[in-house]
Amino acid sequence: MGVAAPMTNGAEGSYPAVTVLASLCSWPVIGLDGDSRIHLWNGAAEALFGWALSEVAGARPPVADEEQKAALAESLTAALLNGNERINTAVWKTKSGESVEVGFRVARWNLRDAAKPGFILVLTNLSEERHIAAERTRLQESAAQSKAEAETGIRFRELVEAAPDAIIKVDANGRIVLVNRATESLFGYTRAYLIGQPVEILVPRAHRHAHEGHRFAYSRNPVSRPMGHGMTLHAVKKDGTEFPVEISLSPIESADEMRTIVIVRDVSERKRIEEQMRSMEQEFNQALAAKNSELRRQNSEIERADRLKSEFLASMSHELRTPLHTVIGFSQLLAEEIQGPLNEKQRRFVDHIHRDSQHLLELINDILDLSKIESGKIELRRDIFEAGPEVQGVAESISHGVASKSIRLEIQIEGGVLLNADKVRFREILFNLLSNALKFTPPAGRILVDTAPAEPGFCCFRVQDTGVGIPEGQEEAIFDKFYQVGSTTKGVREGTGLGLAITRHLVELHGGRIWVCSEPGKGSCFSFTIPLSEKK
Repeated sequence: MGVAAPMTNGAEGSYPAVTVLASLCSWPVIGLDGDSRIHLWNGAAEALFGWALSEVAGARPPVADEEQKAALAESLTAALLNGNERINTAVWKTKSGESVEVGFRVARWNLRDAAKPGFILVLTNLSEERHIAAERTRLQESAAQSKAEAETGIRFRELVEAAPDAIIKVDANGRIVLVNRATESLFGYTRAYLIGQPVEILVPRAHRHAHEGHRFAYSRNPVSRPMGHGMTLHAVKKDGTEFPVEISLSPIESADEMRTIVIVRDVSERKRIEEQMRSMEQEFNQALAAKNSELRRQNSEIERADRLKSEFLASMSHELRTPLHTVIGFSQLLAEEIQGPLNEKQRRFVDHIHRDSQHLLELINDILDLSKIESGKIELRRDIFEAGPEVQGVAESISHGVASKSIRLEIQIEGGVLLNADKVRFREILFNLLSNALKFTPPAGRILVDTAPAEPGFCCFRVQDTGVGIPEGQEEAIFDKFYQVGSTTKGVREGTGLGLAITRHLVELHGGRIWVCSEPGKGSCFSFTIPLSEKK
């Protein structure tokens, strides 16, 4: 490039003035004539692009390519038309061939005696500014990170010091490099003494050699884990006292080497409590075994006594029934007056003998039935039969008592209900329930026998009355042996209290269940289920 001669003709001193101002400016300043050739090139432009004024005078600006050249021409034209408000960006080349992104503002430059006005370009090195901004951001982030790390370090030290367990940091050679306050308290050493000591100083002497081997093995596979799982580990104090501990290990990788954080917890108190609990458990188990043995012995005696009782009752019932049949038979013969007529008084005496003998036979039969049930000697003789006729037959058997008390007895059993049960025991269940209803229902009352929905495979029968009812809370107790809920409508207790106990046993032998709903003074409803036949 040649050196352009100073254009003094017609410039009215503007060129030297601009040159002086440009030389004082810290930004790159470039002056272009009307043909867009370099006329002015200050020291900052030389420093940025590497060319001296003598090298670029009269040359075109060092734009990067044709696209940038067109963009520069557009910017210059816009400056002529609109002034210098617009800030442009472009990519120019340096003398060394590097690309530099610049921002520039264009101003109109009137040169004396020039046919066309020129341009003053004031440039900014955007690449450098971005680099400075990025460096500033990096430094700020680094400062923030350093501050955060410092604060984290402070918090870490505070946490370590406040921890209730001993915390020890050990280097790769097994030397202690950090301890907390709890370590000093637990082991009895000062912090200054422990720093630099091998960690084996805290291990009982008998285990130190083995501990070195464990430490070496851990250094080859350093992972966070509890140490001594399923084992009892021990540590040793400064005074030689050994105590049980739990230990957790966590590796920490630093810039120079791997270190390990060791957390040691004294479990002496927990071990003492565990040992005490084991001792108490052992004593409890021994006492429990002794009680169980005594209970088994007592149960055996109770079972034997119960069996003997059942055998005795069965035997006595048989022995008592024989003379009773004789009394009943002869009383019937006397009542028939075959051997001669009886006067009114004798006839009344014979009736009393016959009635009370029958009542005593019923009681003996109840006891005999219960003893058979309890001894497991009673067997069901299942058959398939229709329920309706059997219910009607049982109702007829108590018709005399129903009529004598003017009670309305209603039977509402649908036809075709086939049962798979013991017919005799089914009648006995119904007879017991109807007899109870008759016994506890006042004159002019009502007794209803019907069916209700039940679980699949069963039929539910209900015996409802308007009798005295059952006191609240005694609905289960009435099924116990020898339990009598209260007086009958005559004001006296009748029977042995075995009827409902026998009834429940018979229902359960069929696989069914029995329950009662009652309200004192308003009556009771006894419900029981009996298996249905699969045949239709």
